[in-house]
Amino acid sequence: MKISSVIVKISENDILQIIEEYVDVKELSIQQISIGDILTVYGTYSKGIKIPFQVKLGFGSVKNNIVMAKILSIKVAKVRVSIDILTYLINKVTNILKDIGIDLKKDNLYIDIDILSKIIPFIYFKVNYIKSHKGYLEVEVENLIYTKEKEIESIHKEDSDEKVRKIVDGYTKIRKNICSKIPKKYEKFAEYFMILPDLIVLLGRLLKDNRVEMKTKVIIAGTIAYLASPVQIIAEIIPVLGQVDDISLTFFVLDRIVNEVPEKIIIENWQGNKDIICKIKDGTKFIFNNIGTGNAIKILKYIASMKRKSNKK
Repeated sequence: MKISSVIVKISENDILQIIEEYVDVKELSIQQISIGDILTVYGTYSKGIKIPFQVKLGFGSVKNNIVMAKILSIKVAKVRVSIDILTYLINKVTNILKDIGIDLKKDNLYIDIDILSKIIPFIYFKVNYIKSHKGYLEVEVENLIYTKEKEIESIHKEDSDEKVRKIVDGYTKIRKNICSKIPKKYEKFAEYFMILPDLIVLLGRLLKDNRVEMKTKVIIAGTIAYLASPVQIIAEIIPVLGQVDDISLTFFVLDRIVNEVPEKIIIENWQGNKDIICKIKDGTKFIFNNIGTGNAIKILKYIASMKRKSNKK
């Protein structure tokens, strides 16, 4: 069946339902759509930490079945977020949305209906205009074709392990042996029990990886030397640290690695569960960017002191 021209109303719930049924993106969740003079999207981006966001859009013209919209404002969380985190979030979300025909250039949003319609069941169509009203969008479409035979593409995007080749060495066998001896009732916690040795092995592997820059290897080498023999040599390499213990130091070095080593290299050298290193990586970056290095030092020193008091008892 074909209809030459028709005006349709798309409600807030209609948009949410389409997203829930046909857009399966692990990191991105849209909780609410609000339509008035402008359209407001409420959602969260999760990768280690959950970051709520709010985007306000105003619709413009339509050309060649591409809808142009203006991003009027973006709010991330209810707290101040650094420019680095905001840029990171926008880039990640933009890469995900490209798969469904939504592209971001500066503060302009371009929605390719030909690509977007691939996830909408039963119909093909072209858009002439979009107007915002309270609670719904008014859309004039032409060449509306209805067919039960239309194949729907489910958009599912998450990081793939296909191109990631995990390092296998002596530690791989030792770790597997240790995990096999953990009682069944504690099996689900095994990955967390192994975080500290996994982090130390990660540093050693990165030190030998030819893809890691020399300046980063200097930091890693100094850290390994400090952990092996706690002499105060680390202050010469990272003067801001001062007196911190091995846990604090590991977090500082991890923060440095996050900024300078590509994620693929980190995951290849990480022996544990990929989700855990991603949570540690993103969480560390978020903490250091948002509370500041000085406050991070104070917090880590406090944790270190509590750890030492606990050990004395």
